[in-house]
Amino acid sequence: MKRLVSRLRRQGRRRDDVGVDLRPPEMTAGAIVATQRRERRLRRLRVAMIVGLGVQVCLGMANNLWLHQTKPNLREASPQGLLSAHTTMADVLVALGVWLLIEAIRLRESRYVGPAATGIAGLALAFASGEAYWATESSGYSMSMTIGFAIASVSYALIGRQSRR
Repeated sequence: MKRLVSRLRRQGRRRDDVGVDLRPPEMTAGAIVATQRRERRLRRLRVAMIVGLGVQVCLGMANNLWLHQTKPNLREASPQGLLSAHTTMADVLVALGVWLLIEAIRLRESRYVGPAATGIAGLALAFASGEAYWATESSGYSMSMTIGFAIASVSYALIGRQSRR
């Protein structure tokens, strides 16, 4: 069937013998405007995510510095306001990441969906490692949080950067 369609297109025919339209579907003006609007929204969400990740890593570092300068027990050492801000920001980032992934899926372009899905995976790794760190206070989980942050940061920075095919 693909060969037939290719041959008919090369011949300049717009319909095959049974009346099927061979032209690629054209976007209406409304569809173009909606796509541009979604792309702008996605860019704004991307910037918000990158800024939020920066704030999150600063809160985490401040929390960690406070922890190691005071008492060895995490629950006794960490100021509750700083820890609450860190965990609340993590929740906000996960919600923002899901929203960004949904918007990327609505655009139906792999140059948006792939990095957004990878960013969610990085956020999930960082979030799960944070929960495990809270329970065990192991430095390996702290490193896993950093790796998850790095994965999320790079993937959100790459959203929309691949060339169009």
